[in-house]
Amino acid sequence: MALVAEGLSDKEIAFGLGLSTSTVKTYLGRFYRVHGLKNRAQAAAVYVRLQSAGPTHSEQQVASYVRLHPDGVGRLADSRMSDL
Repeated sequence: MALVAEGLSDKEIAFGLGLSTSTVKTYLGRFYRVHGLKNRAQAAAVYVRLQSAGPTHSEQQVASYVRLHPDGVGRLADSRMSDL
């Protein structure tokens, strides 16, 4: 998720990790579903927020944050992505 939060494309992530683009898309899709995320911006925003909050967070905490801040997550991603 760090690479997504840095703004890298699926193709760039795949190249950097030595994976195919479809593998990266599959992994990200699964991550979104498991954590109840709708898109890349939401995933990046949650990642950045949780990294700034501390080292460990459970899936339940991620899901709770997304449920409580469904609109704010996208805005957080947009503002934080410009800082990276």
